[in-house]
Amino acid sequence: MTFNEAKQKLEIDSRKGGLQRSFMMEILEPFESEIPQPKIDYKFMCTLTLQELEKALKDSKLVGEQVKIAMTDQELTISTSGDLGESQNTWNNRTEGIYNIKADRSDDCDVNLFFAPCIGT
Repeated sequence: MTFNEAKQKLEIDSRKGGLQRSFMMEILEPFESEIPQPKIDYKFMCTLTLQELEKALKDSKLVGEQVKIAMTDQELTISTSGDLGESQNTWNNRTEGIYNIKADRSDDCDVNLFFAPCIGT
C-alpha cells in the first residue's frame, strides 16, 4: 500500500498465488492541514469532578435524552425533562466536587446524551 502524492490517491497492490489485484482509491479524509480550526468563544466554564458529572448524567438518562446545561456566575445546572419525568442537578462554588464556576454571562445549551456515550456510562 502506498500513497501517490502526485495523484493524491492511495494505491493498493495484492499478490497471492498467480493472482494480482490492484486498486487506486480517492482519499476520503482531508489532510490535517486542510481541516480548519474551529473558533469557539466559550461564555462559561466550570471545573467539576467526573463523579459529579456522571451522577448528573445518570439521573438525566433515567428520564430523557436531551440535557440542558445552564450556567450563571453563581451556579451550574444540568436538567432533563422527558416522558418519564424530570431531573435537575444544581451546583454552586461551595458545593463539594466543584472547583471553579466562571461565566461572562448567563447562558445555556442543549446536549443529546446519544452523542456522549462515553460520559456517565
